[in-house]
Amino acid sequence: MTLSYDITKEDYFHFCMYSYDHNEAAAKQVLRVRLLYGAFILLLSLIILLFQIISNPYIYIAILWVVAISLIAGTKRSMRKTNEKQCRKQLDAGKGSEFLGLHTLELREDNMVISNAFRKSEISYDSIEKIVEDAYCMYIHCGTLSAVVLPFTAFQNEIQRTGMLEILNKKCKRLHGSN
Repeated sequence: MTLSYDITKEDYFHFCMYSYDHNEAAAKQVLRVRLLYGAFILLLSLIILLFQIISNPYIYIAILWVVAISLIAGTKRSMRKTNEKQCRKQLDAGKGSEFLGLHTLELREDNMVISNAFRKSEISYDSIEKIVEDAYCMYIHCGTLSAVVLPFTAFQNEIQRTGMLEILNKKCKRLHGSN
């Protein structure tokens, strides 16, 4: 089976955002920032209590809740927005341009070959760790930092997409727990 497809800036952007959303290090970073905000809120509340800046306890509690909710609840969203801006900025600066453009994916008996204008790579089926999909693309993960991105526009129809997924699932031993 051979597929020829075009990877656009939007496909690359979706891959960046999918990677960020499913990245364990990013989740830990959000947790660290939330803990830091919690410590800041605790320190702020102690300062307010010690210096009796606000004498009405209801106003004091309301202010702390507003600060806590805005800082802690908005952390993940604001960090994701920052990542979106960085990804778009990199695309606009031309970084990742070797990733964009016309690609060809060929499924062979013992490996798959992906090629574009810049390179040709042979990927062993044994090196495939997982295959996942989101609303836009299929991602064939071949390591922690490596994935083949197949936009759904690469497939002529749903039957071709599911057929490719079945072929990959049959050939990839690691997906079934047998090494």
